[in-house]
Amino acid sequence: MKDRVHDVVTAVIESVRQALTEKQVTLEEYRAAVNFLNETAAAGELPLLSDVYFNITIVENENAQHQGTRADLEGPYYLPNAPFLEDEIKTMEAFEGEAMLIQGRVTDTAGAPLAGAVLDIWQSTPDGKYSGIHDNIPVEYYRGKVRTDSEGRYRIKSTVPVPYEIPNKGPTGKLLQMMGSHTWRPAHIHFKAMADGHHPLTMQAYFEGGEWVNDDCCSGKCNEGQNIIPKKYEGGTRVMDIDIVLDKAA
Repeated sequence: MKDRVHDVVTAVIESVRQALTEKQVTLEEYRAAVNFLNETAAAGELPLLSDVYFNITIVENENAQHQGTRADLEGPYYLPNAPFLEDEIKTMEAFEGEAMLIQGRVTDTAGAPLAGAVLDIWQSTPDGKYSGIHDNIPVEYYRGKVRTDSEGRYRIKSTVPVPYEIPNKGPTGKLLQMMGSHTWRPAHIHFKAMADGHHPLTMQAYFEGGEWVNDDCCSGKCNEGQNIIPKKYEGGTRVMDIDIVLDKAA
């Protein structure tokens, strides 16, 4: 562990030093950067700042090491204590949302079904908030766990989420704006898939034709289009056919 920490931290420090030298950063600019980090910490946004710029790199490391469905950002709003569901994710009557059906199969890399796999699913409300996090929305809304059947299939009803802005009034939002970027994320559904003997997968599914799909403030191109689900309707319900392939555990 000590050697690993030394190797990683030394490499990061050397990379930063190289950038400071290459760009001839001045003392005034350096102090401004240190003050920015202090402001970010005071605002409680260090996790947000890190996820915006670095989480996608860790995801790419994961994808280089594992086969199956490509991993994606987890985001800061995952909660492990979501309830198990029968056939529908609980939604709030106060919000009107487009009906959505999420369905698919969970298999291994050889195509064999994974019965009893657990899918932890969470999404935003129709106004871009997360239960258990924002506005005192109870944790049982807009999130929950489902198990696959003997054929590895799952099926759950919900409502279509919407694009939303990450916190944009604090240091992270200001930095994005100073860099000529924006603070919008496309509509998406989060998944954390787990099965015995297999590497857990965290991913997001995006909506074909959705706003910001090709210009996500966190990762740019929504995992290079790998998890953008084609537009499909059945009886007025948006259907998201999402199959998940899990790699064997190391």
